[in-house]
Amino acid sequence: LQTNVGQRKMRHSGAFLPIQISSTVKLGNVVVMILLVVSSFIHQVDSQTHHIPLRRPICNSVLHDIPAAILEGAGGYRMGSGLCEVTLSTPDRAKWMLKIDTAVILDCDVIVHVYDTYLSPADGKAVLTLGCASPDPGVIYVNSSTLTVRLKHNNSTEYRFTIIATARKVSSKPDVACTGFKCESGICVAKTLICDAIDNCFDYSDELSNGTAHCEAGYWPFQGENWGVLASVLGAAVVLGVTAACCRHIRSKSRSTVDDLYELNEGPYVRKYAYRYAIIRPPKKPNQTNVVLGRDGHMHYNATTV
Repeated sequence: LQTNVGQRKMRHSGAFLPIQISSTVKLGNVVVMILLVVSSFIHQVDSQTHHIPLRRPICNSVLHDIPAAILEGAGGYRMGSGLCEVTLSTPDRAKWMLKIDTAVILDCDVIVHVYDTYLSPADGKAVLTLGCASPDPGVIYVNSSTLTVRLKHNNSTEYRFTIIATARKVSSKPDVACTGFKCESGICVAKTLICDAIDNCFDYSDELSNGTAHCEAGYWPFQGENWGVLASVLGAAVVLGVTAACCRHIRSKSRSTVDDLYELNEGPYVRKYAYRYAIIRPPKKPNQTNVVLGRDGHMHYNATTV
């Protein structure tokens, strides 16, 4: 067995540190990949009703592929400018429908306009106007995939309102079946909107436990096809646990190897030409007593190990 003298200190201080670092890096890469996969699945689960507060930093933004939204406005926040505008677009060219859920506007300088375009021009006609004395318009069906909500608040604190907007799937062929969830009113909405404690059908059929939604008591975020997503998340957690256990086993085995080499480095060596040669000794045998004749003519008894 031949090793360089300079390697003794290196091995004694942790020559297998690169192996441990490599195992840690591999574990980190596996964790990152699993988290990316899980986050992509969670993004699919998180396609339910979006809560959109009409204040900074949401103001003056455009949000795409929104299946449903709760647009909330309330005074008491630092709003910045006197206007807040948010534009929403539906997935798969669905059309919007909306209704006012709650509205308490005590300041008549506060007014909400909803347009069916990306922009809200001064001379444009709003599909919904909400102010301090506005009546309840009921359900409004918008023949557009784009919705712009414009809040003029002037930093007032005396208002609070909630508008629910849902994307409904419209087919040019009446005989085409609904691929999502069909409300009792006949409206077709995304299946991920059922049982989320929000009346997206505007007739509560997507929240009933005794209807076609089959909602359980209380809120359960994994409905219908989302059971597969839940199984994927749990499977990823199991894979992560097995990977961590394997890495711990590898690190433990590496430590055992380092200990064995350390004991070998501490053994007897013969040094020659800057190299060390390990001396392999045979196993010890029982002591024997030899009788030898010394130079002085007397008998001597020596205990030797063969």
